[in-house]
This record gives sequence, C-alpha cells and structure tokens, in this order.
Amino acid sequence: MRRLFCLAFVLTFSSYFCILTWRSAHLGLLKRAPRRYEHSSSNSSAVIGNNPECIPRLNLHLFCMFTAASAELLHHFVPHYIKLGVKLESMNFVVNTHGINASIARSTKALLRSINVWRFTLEPAEYTSNRKRDIVNTWLTGLPTDAWVIYADIDEFFYYPKSIDVLIDLGHDDFTGYMVDQVDDTFTFPELMHSSSISEQYPMSCFGLRQRISHTWGVETLKHVLFRVRGRDSNYTEPRQFSTSHKLRSPVEALNVGPFKHFGFTGGVNGFMGVLLMKLHAYEQGDERGHSKNIGRTMLYRRQLDLFDVSGWPERLQLTVSGSSTFKETCVKIGDWSAFINKEGTVHAIENRSNEIRNLKLKRKREAKSRRESYVGL
Repeated sequence: MRRLFCLAFVLTFSSYFCILTWRSAHLGLLKRAPRRYEHSSSNSSAVIGNNPECIPRLNLHLFCMFTAASAELLHHFVPHYIKLGVKLESMNFVVNTHGINASIARSTKALLRSINVWRFTLEPAEYTSNRKRDIVNTWLTGLPTDAWVIYADIDEFFYYPKSIDVLIDLGHDDFTGYMVDQVDDTFTFPELMHSSSISEQYPMSCFGLRQRISHTWGVETLKHVLFRVRGRDSNYTEPRQFSTSHKLRSPVEALNVGPFKHFGFTGGVNGFMGVLLMKLHAYEQGDERGHSKNIGRTMLYRRQLDLFDVSGWPERLQLTVSGSSTFKETCVKIGDWSAFINKEGTVHAIENRSNEIRNLKLKRKREAKSRRESYVGL
C-alpha cells in the first residue's frame, strides 16, 4: 500500500511539473539560452555569438599585406581577428621585405610561426598600392564560392555592430566602415608593447583627423570591412575585385556599419614614422617616373609629415605647433567602445539602408515612367 501511494505521488508531481514547464515556456517565462556557435582547430578556438564584437558564423577568410618592419602589430592583430571568428588556417599574410634588413625578415618569419600562422609569403618587390591591389585580386579569385572576406591592413582593427547578422539575413553582402585613428593620451607616440592591450596603450580616438590632414572635410575614410567574395552584384558567380587597394569594383552600394580602430601612430624605430618615410620615398620615386596617382599620395604623406618634428627620431618624436593643435582638437577618449560601435554602426546601417531603399524606389519610378512613355509612342 505504501509503495502504491509513493508511486501515485511521484506521477502526480511529475505531471504537474511538466505542465508548469510547458506553460512557462509557452508564455515566454523561460527564455532560451543565447545561441553559441563554436569553431575550433588544432591552433585556436573562438566562440561566435557570445561576444558582442563578433560576427555570425561565416566562412571567413582574412588577407593582410604588411611591411616586415610592422611585424610587432601581429601580437595584437591576430588575437583580435581570432576573437571575431577567423580561424588561423584562414588567415593569409603577404610580408613585404623590400629594403628590409635580412635579419628583420627572418625575425618576422619566426614571429609568424611562433603564433601558429603558417599561411604567408614574402614579397621582395617594391611596395606600391597597385602591387598590393593586384596581389589581393589574385587571391580573391581562388576563394570558395561561399567565402566572406576581411581585408585589413596590419594596423586596422575592424569592429562590427550586433545588427550585422540581421543585415546579412536581409541580403546585404558588402559592408564598409570608417577609419578612426588611435593615439596615446600623452601625444608622445610611444613604442608598441605586446604585453598589454593595444587599446589601453592608445586610448584616444581621433575623429576627422585624416580629413583634416588631407583637406577632405566631411568625407569619411571608408574601407570595405566585410564582403562576400561572390556577391549579389554578379549573381554570386564572379569574384569581386578591387579597382584600388581600398575600393571594390562593384555597382552595388556597400552598407556603412560605423567606425573601426586604426593603430597607425605607434612609435619607435619600427613604428608609423619609419613606414611613412618608406612610403614617401617609394611614391616620390614614382613621381619622378611621371605617375600622376603617386603625386597625390606624395602630397598627402608630406602633409602628414609636416605635423611632426623628426629631428630627434627615432629616439624621440614630437608634434609641431600645427600638429599639436590638429591632434588635440580631433582626439577624444571613448569609454565603452563596444557600446559605441553598436550605437554608431546601427545608426549608419539604418541610414544607408534607408538611402538604398529610397534610391531603389526612385529607380523603379523612373523605369515605370520610361515604360509609360514608350507605350505612348507606340
């Protein structure tokens, strides 16, 4: 009798609990755990969907071409993109070694291998933007049909708002971001250390700095931060190609998803000043050969160089009077960068999507008007 009573009690309680659980779930009282996408390899693992800065799980491929003198940035660059969901075996690097000491080239190779990056090639030819464009275009043609591309320079750290997964679901497959230069809060441009966070070392965000240097007021420095290699502009058949080192040759307007960090003002002998002087020398040689595009870039790099007193470089680097006012008037410290990205990126995306829809409606109106006029003429 006692056994029968216990069995009846257990069955009654189990039925009551099942009904309560079903009603709670039906009414939304019990929420599902957030989706977690995980990928792993022998070299790395990353969680996708639980990190506010990451993007949905895609077949991501990264391409980066950099000069061997900037190799120290790899300590921060590689972990950043692993955090965004790029597998180490999908990272592809081209290391420009032109004019670089052989020992620096060897140490760069050793550094790449020490952080388990094996997909890299050495490029001994002289660096030019056109050469860089040709190399990345060749690489793009060999990617699988469903590949998504992150094409970043070694000092560019892309960020994406949470809304990007919704935008991808809506059919968008090409996204741009605008560059925000990062500097240290003392404006002394210290040498980069890999023992602490790069964002903590350079916490000041300089909005409009590049526009001020280049005299392009109100024009954002845009770059394609994420795109599908074969997109809707070619009905997903032909690989996209770059017309310049930064701009895709595509009739479809990309969606701007807000700012990304550009760590282009690291100090030291292998910092930005060395790279700037190297580029300036390369483009000045191009001027002598009569390349008109190089003349514009030479002027831009000259304006940037005018902001600095390089008499004590590389031991010491100071701003000129005009440089000091330029940096201090454009640089601010952003507290919560993730929250800022989600707000700014979503606003930009909504504005761009609204413009796209408006332009599409205008296009359809024009087409309808053209058809009506053609009917009248029949």
